[in-house]
Amino acid sequence: MRFVKTAVITLLCVLILTANAFHAFADDTPSPWAEAQVRSATEAGLVPEQMQTNYTKALTRAEFCALAVRLYENTTGHVIAERNTFLDTTDANVEKAAAVGLVSGTGDGRFSPDMQLTREQAAVILARLAEMAGLPFPDKPAHYEDESDISPWALESVGQVQAAGVMSGTGSFTFSPKENYSLEQGIVTLHRLYTMVVSYKNGARFVSAGTLTEIAEQDTPLGAFPDREETDPLRQYALKVMELVNLERTKIGLKPLVEVEVLNQAAAVRASEISRSFSHERPDGRLGLTVFKDLDIANVIRAENIAGNYRSPESVVEAWMNSPSHRAIIVDARYTGQGVSVYKDSAGELSWAHLFKG
Repeated sequence: MRFVKTAVITLLCVLILTANAFHAFADDTPSPWAEAQVRSATEAGLVPEQMQTNYTKALTRAEFCALAVRLYENTTGHVIAERNTFLDTTDANVEKAAAVGLVSGTGDGRFSPDMQLTREQAAVILARLAEMAGLPFPDKPAHYEDESDISPWALESVGQVQAAGVMSGTGSFTFSPKENYSLEQGIVTLHRLYTMVVSYKNGARFVSAGTLTEIAEQDTPLGAFPDREETDPLRQYALKVMELVNLERTKIGLKPLVEVEVLNQAAAVRASEISRSFSHERPDGRLGLTVFKDLDIANVIRAENIAGNYRSPESVVEAWMNSPSHRAIIVDARYTGQGVSVYKDSAGELSWAHLFKG
């Protein structure tokens, strides 16, 4: 009996150690949608070593200052010597960020460094950072269904980061301004800004962040685009696909599908994967629709259509409509939302991903 108890205890210890090891490994790895950009940001020296772990945690105000100061000093070539002090922190990055006007305190001489950052606070800092780096964002109003929830002091900045493509919504036309902002989200958005600023300094008039595919490693040059919605060719292709699909639906009396930003993000992941392995199975062996779980999209009715080697939105939608299985998804009345992304590789080949949810 003593041997059995000892064996059970030993097994439990092994299981606990294994679980802890797995948890530590998971914490050290960004979510799949963010992995490439987090890696590029780290390689560019934008992520302090102590922040290269636990990527899904909620960012604090002080941590975002550390990331913002890194980007500011990296892109401007100016090491901030000035300091603004606070009663509740001696964090050098907080003092630097406050000194140049990137952030302000929370009142009574305090900064609240450990307070979790909200999405609208992140938007304000990003817009200020872009201007200081010499690349002010387009001045356009925010267009979200929950824009009445955005604080008046953040409304302009939310519109700017939306127009620039640096921050996107959290769902069907929502921004969720009071939600927390995660470490990996902070790294990804700052990396987008970094890429835009570097391209701008290399001669581009304005570089949009474009779709949410990996920017630094994407094979297609981004070019200089005044506005993502107006002139980014791949974004225009995606919008045209959505338009054509809705036309097909309305022809038979179905409601058009609503564009869902998080589905665009998921489609961007899949389009990039499809360019490497054309299949409804992902490169890691999982099914394509596991991307919904990766991006925390609710467990809904979902589907994907994929395509490769088509040169225009018209040709790819025509091909889908001529395929019974693909057409069945497009004209399924259960679906209410859609997201599309197009990825162009170094050979100029296009990979198309169209995701649906109901």
